[in-house]
Amino acid sequence: MPDLFVDTPLLTDLGNQLGVIKSEFANANTRSDSIAEATGHTGLAEAVTDFAHGWDDRREKFIENIEALAMTAPAIAEAFDETDQIFAKSLTDPPPPQQPATPGGPTAQ
Repeated sequence: MPDLFVDTPLLTDLGNQLGVIKSEFANANTRSDSIAEATGHTGLAEAVTDFAHGWDDRREKFIENIEALAMTAPAIAEAFDETDQIFAKSLTDPPPPQQPATPGGPTAQ
């Protein structure tokens, strides 16, 4: 059976990086307003502002999805770490004793 390798610190870091990206998306209008003012041209400033603000609905959906991924990536890493510890323990600990079958109890299929 092939080995499975999951870089859990990388997944945790991915969650942190996605949090930064989410903040960038959330602050995009503020930044675009500043950039629009800095263009020095009324028409260009309006185009920059219109474009940035025109993405509001789509940006909100991106923000929701990025936030979900930012929370999920570390949770996946934690689940893999916990599973790895359980599997490692099962290799080193003796198995639990078998319970004798009870008459009239459930049968194995």
